[in-house]
Amino acid sequence: MKISKKMNYKKAGPVPHSGDITLRIECMDPLGGNVVLDGINIPHDTMAPYNLTSTACNSDGYSYGFNGQFKDNEWAGLGNHLDFGARMYDTRIGRFRGVDRYSGKFPEQSPYTFAANSPIGAVDVNGDYVYILAYTVNNNHGDDMFKASALTRKYDIEHSSTFNSKRDKVAMIEVTDLAKLNSKIKGLIAENQERYGFTIEFGLWSHSGLQGPVGSEPTSENAAPGTLYQMDVSGYNIDMNWSGESSNRAGFYGCRSGVLGPDGKSFTTEVSGLSYFNGVNVVGQPGSAFPSQYTDERNETISQATGDYLPIERRYVNNGDPAAYVIKKTYLISGNEGEGKKALLIGAKAYPMTSSKDGAQKESDFQPGSKK
Repeated sequence: MKISKKMNYKKAGPVPHSGDITLRIECMDPLGGNVVLDGINIPHDTMAPYNLTSTACNSDGYSYGFNGQFKDNEWAGLGNHLDFGARMYDTRIGRFRGVDRYSGKFPEQSPYTFAANSPIGAVDVNGDYVYILAYTVNNNHGDDMFKASALTRKYDIEHSSTFNSKRDKVAMIEVTDLAKLNSKIKGLIAENQERYGFTIEFGLWSHSGLQGPVGSEPTSENAAPGTLYQMDVSGYNIDMNWSGESSNRAGFYGCRSGVLGPDGKSFTTEVSGLSYFNGVNVVGQPGSAFPSQYTDERNETISQATGDYLPIERRYVNNGDPAAYVIKKTYLISGNEGEGKKALLIGAKAYPMTSSKDGAQKESDFQPGSKK
């Protein structure tokens, strides 16, 4: 039998101020009639504001309370403390013990509210950030380099001092048709938003040119004029679910993604002017891109120079010692043509990535990662 959410609560009769309360609850049955539960007695000495506690409703046998949150009974007593992940809730006073860490983005809301005061239709996210890292596959060449670069960024993020594996998520996306980025990103956000929160960074490793990234399959929608494998800038106007912080960053790591075009703007500058990228730092390469083990110098290993990209971690055995890990990083950085041998022997010059925000180019800087 299904019972509707609509419930009528009635007192059984006059209740003395210091006495117990007995509730009469009528639950409307969609099939007709009411289901009546009588005689639920709640002793007056167990009542507290915002929280009715009783042996029947708040026993040790059930570990979850309001909104399905865990009851931390050891901290403040039976049912008095709910763990919401990001904040702790004191049911005795109907208040959180800390402010919402995103309160600065919503000045119209009290920093102590939950789900914008709409607990039925909304939730507060528990996590902090989602990092979305995409790379193209099925190219004629470059697949291993693009994947190794994306994995390097993933490794650096997950080993940074600010990353918390319980609250943050690095998600990887393989791309062939650039027009599919929109649906892939939307699906990823829908899957991770409630648990991990807002997007802080997006990256795309691919072949590229003045009109932006190049896919490995013809672009099925919003193809750039005169091309088959590149998508028009408007196709990148994707709702990334940005966190709205000044550190929001989108990186396009293919060749010449940050080089000025005939209209005086680079691809990345145009992306930064899209409505869904307001306030986001969008960076691109100021020239041809090459693999390197550092972000501020073109310094290639023999394996990188020959196109053999090792995994980010490779287990090896050294003279019978226990197995250890070798960390092998690959970054795509901008450098000069014809300096491959120099990059291999002594290192060559690397150029910082161009940065744009709100449709205008800003100061350049090297991408995050290992520096020489």
